[in-house]
Amino acid sequence: MNIYFIIFTCVIPTLCVARTFRINNQCNQNIWLGIQGQPLIYSGGVEVGARSTKDINVPDKWVSGRIWPRTNCRYVNGKFTCTTGDCGAPVNGYGTTCNGIGGQPPATLAEFTLDGWGGSDFYDLSNVDGNSMSMIIRPIPGQYTSVNNPSLGKYNCGSATCIFDPSKCPPELQMDDGTGRKVCASICAAIYNAQQRAKFVHLQNIYNNPDTRSLVSPYDNSTPGGKCYVEQWPRSTQNTRYDEVFKSQCPDAYSWAFDDFKSTYQCSKANYEIVLCPGSSSDGSGGSGSTIQWNGNNWAMSCDFRGNDLYSVQISADLCGGKCAQVQGCTHFAWTRYNGGTCWLKSGAVSKSDAISSSDSTMICGVV
Repeated sequence: MNIYFIIFTCVIPTLCVARTFRINNQCNQNIWLGIQGQPLIYSGGVEVGARSTKDINVPDKWVSGRIWPRTNCRYVNGKFTCTTGDCGAPVNGYGTTCNGIGGQPPATLAEFTLDGWGGSDFYDLSNVDGNSMSMIIRPIPGQYTSVNNPSLGKYNCGSATCIFDPSKCPPELQMDDGTGRKVCASICAAIYNAQQRAKFVHLQNIYNNPDTRSLVSPYDNSTPGGKCYVEQWPRSTQNTRYDEVFKSQCPDAYSWAFDDFKSTYQCSKANYEIVLCPGSSSDGSGGSGSTIQWNGNNWAMSCDFRGNDLYSVQISADLCGGKCAQVQGCTHFAWTRYNGGTCWLKSGAVSKSDAISSSDSTMICGVV
């Protein structure tokens, strides 16, 4: 969502309530959320404890809403500081709440406009400002109404999911969040970071060229809306296009500013769950710790589980990209409930009473 923010304040959030957002923090650290939107709620900041949930109240017609995680937050010389997503500024007194100030990249964004055009909610995950952790947005079961538009497909009240492995990010985009955990900056953030440029001559060369520095050149006015021609962006040290760094891992999240077509979800009158570090891995990229169980429907007969919850598959191991074949004796596998975070393996038959919850040390596969 590329919308300018006009900030108003809902002074007493409970008086403006129509929706509930359940923040499910599965990270191993407390997360301070940064919040922007019209109206501004909670003064732009809420703390959610490690491995805990917190419900926040959101007004029904919330416009241009943004929620992002701030990590490794602490006081330094009397100023509240976070390594990723930091919003400290003189205007908010460097306090714990952002008061309408946006976060510093890299930061994964959850974006919302509620009761917008046609009465629909619009929501998405965005890596335009980089990726600071894996996230999921999903309507809470039984607390939403589908949109009357069959053409939306999986974008009709679906789970917006981004399970991101920062180790696959080009080295020139990798940064540290202050706890030893890697995050992935956008190319724009990386080239304007003097420390990154000093470490990577590739970034310095992009910065030195005014055309590549803008990342909108050549600017092709014949494209719809006069958008920048992303196909001509500079390529990474891995010879990939910088938007594809994010799109390849998170195909249903924004990878650049005009990536609307395959990134925006719709629903109606929904309460939402926002999952941080889905899958309970310590690095924020998804992983083990969840349980696979029968979901009341038939087992899915496909290897692609994006957009589906609590599905398993009863299918030959060699039909799923070789992942199951990596562990001897495994003949079936199940995907984690977090939509693609982990490959789980199980030997023998799979039944609806199965629960798979153990993993190996690499957080890739579990066997029971």
